[in-house]
Amino acid sequence: MAKNNFGGSWTENKIDVIIKYLIEYLKIMNKRNFELIYFDGFAGSGEIESSKYKNLIEGVASKVIEIEKPIGFDVYYLVELNKAKKESLEKFLEDKYPEKFTQKKIYIVQADCNSKLVGLAKYLNDHKSARALAFIDPQGMQVKWKSIEIFKNLGIDLWILVPTGIGFNRLLEKNG
Repeated sequence: MAKNNFGGSWTENKIDVIIKYLIEYLKIMNKRNFELIYFDGFAGSGEIESSKYKNLIEGVASKVIEIEKPIGFDVYYLVELNKAKKESLEKFLEDKYPEKFTQKKIYIVQADCNSKLVGLAKYLNDHKSARALAFIDPQGMQVKWKSIEIFKNLGIDLWILVPTGIGFNRLLEKNG
């Protein structure tokens, strides 16, 4: 099973903040009649290993699917480019949430986030009664601007986490 191997206490804090926000978002959306889509562009393997912690940290995708109150999302669309991580995520979530797989609420695809963002924008444009919350947490500069700007005037809450503290180091080549 492939695991994500990064993070530290800030990773757990980031996940906690996102989940708290999502619960408040769902409270607001509970009062409206929309199809709700959760989109994760860099879904990972479902679990995060860290040399600093003995326990695995559960990833955002799994924690989001856990939320059922006030309401859950109608669809969970999870994108992971790495085949081994995608397969690990699929197995992890299918074991944990078999009923949601049976109901065809969870879609896990191996693809580039940019192409799936374009598809999400098209879907939102064609389905005015749909709203999406997209969580985009790349390790570098994989997200193209054209994949973001297409959401102008569409029903989306778009979270893009930019690694400002270590972003520069992530962009440096490792060839000395």
